[in-house]
Amino acid sequence: MCGIVGYVGKRNAQDVLLDGLEKLEYRGYDSAGVALALEGGIRVVKSKGRLAELRKRLAVEALARSGCGIGHTRWATHGEPSDVNSHPHSTPRVSIVHNGIIENYGVLKERLMAKGYTFESETDTEVLVKLIDSCYEGEPLKALRAALAMVRGSYALAVLFRDFPDTLFAVKRESPLIVGWGEEENFIASDIPALLKYTRRYSVLEEGDMAVVNADGIRFYNEFAEPVEREVLTANWDQEAAEKGGYPHFMLKEINEQPAAITATVSPRVENGLPDLRVPELTDERLRRIGTVHLVGCGTAMHAGMVGKAAIEALARVPAQVEIASEFRYRNPILRPEDLVIIISQSGETSDTLAALKLAKSRGVPVLAIVNVVGSSIARAADYVMYTYAGPEIAVASTKAYMVQMCVLYLFALRLAYARGMQTDAEIRRLTAELAADAAAAAPRGTRAAGTQHYRGDPDDKDHRNDQKDHAHHIHPSACGRVGGVTAVQRHTVDAAQPVGQRLHGLLGAGVIITGSPIGLHVLVQKGTQRADGQAAFQPGAAHDVVVAAVGLIGGQQQQHTIVLVGRAKLPVVKDIVGKAFHCRVAQQLIDRVNADLRAAGIGQAD
Repeated sequence: MCGIVGYVGKRNAQDVLLDGLEKLEYRGYDSAGVALALEGGIRVVKSKGRLAELRKRLAVEALARSGCGIGHTRWATHGEPSDVNSHPHSTPRVSIVHNGIIENYGVLKERLMAKGYTFESETDTEVLVKLIDSCYEGEPLKALRAALAMVRGSYALAVLFRDFPDTLFAVKRESPLIVGWGEEENFIASDIPALLKYTRRYSVLEEGDMAVVNADGIRFYNEFAEPVEREVLTANWDQEAAEKGGYPHFMLKEINEQPAAITATVSPRVENGLPDLRVPELTDERLRRIGTVHLVGCGTAMHAGMVGKAAIEALARVPAQVEIASEFRYRNPILRPEDLVIIISQSGETSDTLAALKLAKSRGVPVLAIVNVVGSSIARAADYVMYTYAGPEIAVASTKAYMVQMCVLYLFALRLAYARGMQTDAEIRRLTAELAADAAAAAPRGTRAAGTQHYRGDPDDKDHRNDQKDHAHHIHPSACGRVGGVTAVQRHTVDAAQPVGQRLHGLLGAGVIITGSPIGLHVLVQKGTQRADGQAAFQPGAAHDVVVAAVGLIGGQQQQHTIVLVGRAKLPVVKDIVGKAFHCRVAQQLIDRVNADLRAAGIGQAD
């Protein structure tokens, strides 16, 4: 549950590190600290307790401005919560922050003590930093490789060397770590929210990777010390999606986001009233050959698997087993080539779950991953992927992620039953329709939009159909959550040959386009009072009647659009729910085309 942040660039590193650590507070921690590269060497400030305590110490220290540093929030494993056990751990030449566990730290500590090293803390991380120091002869990568060759365990490391005050080093094995790409600045983090204030572009370190991070760029090396390239991904949610959005806490916000998450996950996977898994390799013929389904996860994901087991056995009459990943990986499970292992994880980085996936693949059993994070380790390693479009889940107690995991498992069970002929066509359609209506059922009381229908995209569009190994992002339909009460739902057919701007204007009538979110092309339009010049009067933040329009892909002669009228909602709240809560995005050229059409029509443009 620990958090890592690293920064190098022109900003004040101390501020960036504290900002990033604040965004990782949801992970839980008992102490925090930073290490900054200063003119006289590396300066470490750390404290037991909350970030507020660390801020107080930094205010007293009044350190000089630094453009390079690392920070950490720690959840105690080796040693009690205390100042001395807090991260970073350092020698005069090296400072590190570490997530994970060094299993053989006791043996390594004895060897280092024999060389004259002394220890102040009870942690395995202090052993690791002094092991790196003992291998350091002026070349950081060689020191890291030599030290880590002696280590048994898991680690995500951000490392700062005194001799390289403008460079950070990142290393990953069995603990998640990413690097963020900025403009003349770059980042290290253990999770995406730490970066979103500054960048949405990131790369995921793979097993054994090392990254050399400075303000000018990032270089990657694999476990064999060979230079490699790593894909640059774009987070499909931004800082506002990771904020509380006016709610008193994240859990309440995420409960209210459940209808949107269900719709975004289920609707694209229903075609002509039947479940469509959008996994080309999982044909009905392949589904008919499945022997046993093994559902594997940890915590909440495992409980979603228990619901999935009941659905699979009841509907498809296929034997299913559910196991917690930490037991599955060690107990030598009976796996056959005709079986299917379903790996369930919100983050896609759960260590035991990833180990279970690797075990299944080593036995030649195909693996389907149900994950929420595009490009995560589990998503990359699995044979097939079904994404749950829940957006960020910050609260420790899972709500919307659990809900959409169950929805995907229901879809799988329904398609499996359909492929094997275990239910009638009419029954499959009935159950699928009920599942598709769950977004309305999950809406908080008083906000249900009964009978809402949603645009499903072009069924012949390859990218829309296949959200698998290329990790493409797609347009998904949406429903509006709790915003002042849904007053009406309308469905319109328009001529797709018209320019997009004209289509919007024709759909919505008089009004001004206020914003067009690049996530799903949701457009807010005021339908209230008109000024003398024909433009709608609008005051940001004031209560107005607004319209949310879910606009579909360009293609075909006619398309369906769902218009949800929302009564008396404050625009920032609507923007938060509509523009930020959906785990999807639209190609920039579509946004550009919309803007061009809107300007040509004299309507304005999407922001």
